[in-house]
Amino acid sequence: MKVRSVTVGADLGDGPDPARLATAPEFLRTVRERLAGAGLEVQTTRLALPRYNRPAGRLADFGRRAEETAAALGFDYVSVGPVAAGEGAAEAIAELIAGTERVFAAVEVARGRAVDLPAVETAARAIKLIAARTAAGFGNLRFAALANCPPGIPFLPAAYHDGGSPAVSVALEAADLAVEAFGGDRALEGKLAAWEAAVKGMVGRVGRLVRPLAARFGWRYLGADPTPAPFPETGASIGAALERLGGGEAGGPGTLFLSAVITGRLRRLRVRKAGFSGLMLPILEDNVLARRFGEGKLPLAAVLAFSAVCGTGLDVVPLPEDVTEAELRGILLDVAALSAVLQKPLTARLMPVPGLKPGGEVRFDFPYFADARLPDFPRPAAHRPRFGSGRLEV
Repeated sequence: MKVRSVTVGADLGDGPDPARLATAPEFLRTVRERLAGAGLEVQTTRLALPRYNRPAGRLADFGRRAEETAAALGFDYVSVGPVAAGEGAAEAIAELIAGTERVFAAVEVARGRAVDLPAVETAARAIKLIAARTAAGFGNLRFAALANCPPGIPFLPAAYHDGGSPAVSVALEAADLAVEAFGGDRALEGKLAAWEAAVKGMVGRVGRLVRPLAARFGWRYLGADPTPAPFPETGASIGAALERLGGGEAGGPGTLFLSAVITGRLRRLRVRKAGFSGLMLPILEDNVLARRFGEGKLPLAAVLAFSAVCGTGLDVVPLPEDVTEAELRGILLDVAALSAVLQKPLTARLMPVPGLKPGGEVRFDFPYFADARLPDFPRPAAHRPRFGSGRLEV
């Protein structure tokens, strides 16, 4: 197991002003040393800012300054938080992503039981623009549509700050714990019990290391997110873990049941948790999921259905170059509606790839991504309701 990210949420004002978080370099150095001393490698450190509610025309400049500020403080990445939808917002987001390398952003498409229709349009437009303006469409790694996601999630692009005093949360890369626990010929209950004990012990261990340090700096410790984030090798694949647990293939009948069981166990853990705390199925971040996706056994519609019982929604899903804004809008409407009805956090990180057609190979020069193939899949005409200006309860 590794620590995917130590994420610090803070409000640095309009600057953003690094003086507001002047002790960050010392904290980051110390937390890395403390976790490494316990055998836990910290892969990245990330800064999460509050919601961006300033004019869209200032977003790109704010993001560039945020990137510089984050780097000066010792962070690897920074999130500018959910960007308010409206005129020019999609273009501003695309300019921000294309003009930076380590800045993440989002748009909130649902809050409570209401779907934000202008935000859905903004997010769909931003996805298309980012795909066209960044190499191989890779910039969409750093943009997502969020639905009912609270502040304090340690995973980007969902991370943003609540505006209070600085707060620390930890994202784990712990799919390997599931792969190990779900092996062998024990009954389902025995495998789950072994995995639950391993996760509970690890989350508690991380808390005992990080919480006192955060308190020493006067920061809040929100907890660790036990979501079993994968890495694209079989020993750290949540797809492989699912297949060991159930004996079938990820995407096959019974996958939703297994997903619900895993998420339920995580939600009931009596430890200080943060973030999604549920199963995630990030297609390109997992070699088994990527393979099943390419085989047509884990289609987008199925992943969306599994989202009803998972911790996240549609994550790093490759799409053909010619996917339309109407199709993207329809996908985002479905994610937003599912979140609103179930009152649960969901995200959509969709990645149209220039030049990609069904049957084509998806390859990014990125260590956290597996190679994949875009399958043939039905594309019935997307619904195109004419939106008014506002929010619609579902």
